Amino acid sequence: MLVVGAAVGRLVGLGLVDVASAWGYSEADLTAGGAATAWVDPGVFALLGAGAFMGGVTRLSLSLAVIIMEMSGEAHFLLPILLGITVAKWTADSLHPPLYHVLLKVKHAPFLPDEPAGAAALHLHDISEVMKSAPLTTLREFAHVSTLRRSLRDTTHQGFPVVRPMAGVGEVLVGMVSRAHLKVLLR
Repeated sequence: MLVVGAAVGRLVGLGLVDVASAWGYSEADLTAGGAATAWVDPGVFALLGAGAFMGGVTRLSLSLAVIIMEMSGEAHFLLPILLGITVAKWTADSLHPPLYHVLLKVKHAPFLPDEPAGAAALHLHDISEVMKSAPLTTLREFAHVSTLRRSLRDTTHQGFPVVRPMAGVGEVLVGMVSRAHLKVLLR
């Protein structure tokens, strides 16, 4: 990806050298690198092209800009590199889904949507609508084996909140333990 982008960027840079020559700049002016012709450097355009192509394909932005800037060792290239990568990312976003998302679909890998179905109205419901009305079975931080066996026998819960008694507050949640974990421990 970097090579293709660098090749296209260099071609654009060489085209700009021709444009600058048509505007009256001599070859000596362009190679001398004065302030008026500093922007006409095919090597810089190759660097920008590599970053822009990679940014358009991978949809990376800031981290890729820092990597490309570190490749050149020139901190003053950061702004043009970041601008090129950002424009390439925006253009790619408007034209096509990201490459890695397409590969996930091709491989039929499960891919979760941004928002689960029905999540938009989830805040309108109270937790009591979802929870069972039966009393919750909690386990103390230090419990007898008989209490653990009774909890496993009398309920169908798959997990139990572990609580610690606190003076003035009541019981405070300190963790969760699963039914499977308790069964293994009680063998």
